[in-house]
Amino acid sequence: MKVTAERLTGIYLTKALLKKAYDLEDSKMSYKLLYKRGHSIERSILFKITMVDIPSFVSVHLVRHSGVGQFHLVSSNREDWNPDVTPESVNRLTPVTHQMILNASHLKSMAGVRLCGSSHIQTVGVMEMIKEAVSKIDPWLAPWMVPKCWSAGGHCDEVKCCGKVHSCGDFVDWREACK
Repeated sequence: MKVTAERLTGIYLTKALLKKAYDLEDSKMSYKLLYKRGHSIERSILFKITMVDIPSFVSVHLVRHSGVGQFHLVSSNREDWNPDVTPESVNRLTPVTHQMILNASHLKSMAGVRLCGSSHIQTVGVMEMIKEAVSKIDPWLAPWMVPKCWSAGGHCDEVKCCGKVHSCGDFVDWREACK
């Protein structure tokens, strides 16, 4: 398996958008500040992630995060398109090439679910590879790519809680928890 990441847009676009929206002559926005704040403007940072030879079922787990503004392209296992494929040779473990174009906010959200202790071990492995590839080109974003419970103050809302957090399935009122 191989995972690579490419940043398609940079902080220059974020600053240009902020300048126009808020009439800022010189925005002091940085990647570090952008991701720390987590506001919608972080969606202006786009990435292309390419995964080669990942199991088909892991690709499906990632496609499930498709949302507005994301694009997923997965190699086909159709025998009429690929002469090396037969109906008997294809299963959930069949390797595929999967490319995604998505923004920083999407990556944080995807990591939240796919780095979770309840996620399949191979899916967690691929998500860790994505995080590592992102860290090479955007070291400010990677630290924010964490399991959802980490950014939810230790609360898990998964059906099958992994047990690594404070509350598995029970609602904790944040106003009470933060007193």
